[in-house]
Amino acid sequence: MSKIVGKWQITVGVLAGFTYEFKADGSFNGEFPMYGIKFAGTYKVDESVTPHLVDLDVKEHNQGDLGKGLVQGIFEVDGDMLKMKLNEPNKGRWTDPTAYVYYKKVG
Repeated sequence: MSKIVGKWQITVGVLAGFTYEFKADGSFNGEFPMYGIKFAGTYKVDESVTPHLVDLDVKEHNQGDLGKGLVQGIFEVDGDMLKMKLNEPNKGRWTDPTAYVYYKKVG
């Protein structure tokens, strides 16, 4: 099972409350309650390289089609901390680990 499986939340800063939940069956959902944003889809990871690669296929987004599509990025898991950076939908893979966003494991 991938290290990314679980529920992760940004706990500090302007994005506090933003969550991703990655499930063992390859599905995920995300939520940013402050703005009423919810989205879901499927994901794939490649943990054979460092940083690890993550591809999110956003199939549902309550803000419309602009949030849908392939979202590519990188991640690392360190204990109960997920360091991840994703690009915008259909814009290619984000590759710079110095821009990681930090998520704490909450479930």
